[in-house]
Amino acid sequence: MPSYIIDRDYRLLYFDPVTKLRFPKVTAGEVCYRVFNKTENPCRGCRCFQYDSEKKTRYYNRNVEREVLTSFTPLSGAKENEAWLVTLEEYVPDTDMEDENPEAFSDSESVDEVDLLTGLYRYRTFARRAISMLRKNPLDQWAMMAVDIRHFKLFNLQFGDDAGDQILSQIGTYLNSIQQQKNGNCEVGYWGEDDFYLVLPDDDGLIRQIETGIIRLIEKYDRQNSFPPCIGVYHLTEHASFRSLCDRAQLAASAAKQRVRDRIVYFEESMIKDLEHRHELGNAIRKGLKNREFVVFMQPKCNLNTGKIVGMEALARWKKVDGAIVPPGDFIPYMEETGLITDLDVYMWEEVCRELRSVMDDEKEMLLPVSVNVSIADVYALDVPEVFRTLAERYGVPPKYLEVEITESIYARDTERINDMVHQLRKDGVTVLMDDFGSGYSSLNMLKDISVDILKIDMNFLAMNGENEHRGIDILRSVIQLADKMQIAVIAEGVETREQIELLRKMGCVYGQGYYYYRPMPMRELRKLIAQKENIDICGIPNRKNHIGWREGI
Repeated sequence: MPSYIIDRDYRLLYFDPVTKLRFPKVTAGEVCYRVFNKTENPCRGCRCFQYDSEKKTRYYNRNVEREVLTSFTPLSGAKENEAWLVTLEEYVPDTDMEDENPEAFSDSESVDEVDLLTGLYRYRTFARRAISMLRKNPLDQWAMMAVDIRHFKLFNLQFGDDAGDQILSQIGTYLNSIQQQKNGNCEVGYWGEDDFYLVLPDDDGLIRQIETGIIRLIEKYDRQNSFPPCIGVYHLTEHASFRSLCDRAQLAASAAKQRVRDRIVYFEESMIKDLEHRHELGNAIRKGLKNREFVVFMQPKCNLNTGKIVGMEALARWKKVDGAIVPPGDFIPYMEETGLITDLDVYMWEEVCRELRSVMDDEKEMLLPVSVNVSIADVYALDVPEVFRTLAERYGVPPKYLEVEITESIYARDTERINDMVHQLRKDGVTVLMDDFGSGYSSLNMLKDISVDILKIDMNFLAMNGENEHRGIDILRSVIQLADKMQIAVIAEGVETREQIELLRKMGCVYGQGYYYYRPMPMRELRKLIAQKENIDICGIPNRKNHIGWREGI
């Protein structure tokens, strides 16, 4: 049982051999909260120098990776030499106690549970204090607020775990300051990962203020607002269990993750049914991946001058046991939010290699390159070039028949990391496309930094009306001409009319993809299509790696 003595400045005056055994690097004179708990401020819940009735705090210690119960005892002596004895005990949870309803807690409960990284109370203490506060005023004057950081796991992967911990610590400090400003009319809790909760006055202005404050903290790392706070609010209008109040706010926060702009969502009863649906959807997706219910559909890419197929894009479709086809819009957003998208992507990459191998084994068929999508989650969760290298070797597929499509927004997220990945893929012989080009705001600037082989122009470039048609055509022509000078091929996606084709051809765009030519189709239909030699152009799309005869298609 480690014990140590600290002075008024929280510096170690003495520590016993057990403390040295548990914390080998500890030395006299160090600040206790820095060496033991890795924080830059005195621990919230520390009872030293307070002389209150509560003499214990329980918290999760990241050094020993266990719950710790800390006791505080003042030592007698002159005021200027005041010191406290601190004793740490490993905490063994009492199951009955852990399951007890926080409503049953006494106001004189003597043990606070504190998270030392954020400085905020854990659930039991947060619940006890919040319930006590709620008794002071009518219930309908309060709100429960849940704060969740969108894609926080990706934040850790992109900026590192230390940066993630720092953000959590800063948010904790900020929310603690809000609590102090409200002078007893606000309680804040932290439940681990990126889950924060507040009970506060039902004040929309205060809620907006908190959102803005958290955004400013995250902007220090990411100015593109890729990891915004998602906030759920539940107006307290009925007496219910404290846990259910938190759950309702969290449901609203989950709904906020689906929003593009305004990420403050207020709880509605329909969200409970939505949660049940999402739970069922998640289980069905996992089962579907296991049972190989997801299938490859192919959408051809064509030469605008000849109409011949020069390649394909692989798209995921979910074919259930009953034969029903689930469109991607019904499952891709959920998979992106939960991280399941990486499982689907790797699954699709392998299915494409399997299909390419099958085509290679049929001497009557000609092989054309197939592009697959890479998501931002893949970039941080996988060594993408190594995965493609392994798959190409396993199925004996030449890398030149594998193409990778990465959306423009991903390039903008982490240019250095993406550039390294693109460089390695191209070095291995894999063609790289920038997808949805023109959907963001830094497209032209990125072209000088990232060496892609092919641009896919976002279909919104073609969605012109009478007011902006001339300006849109000028922008489109300039992009095509710039890409041509840089020896980057251009594919226009979303081509649906003959007029669009004629316009693109006049601008010098040679390749297109869209419903005018072909809709996405099952592999069976595609193989019948490409079995007819007059339908295909095996020369493919010239790019930076094979730009000889660059303009032959025109």
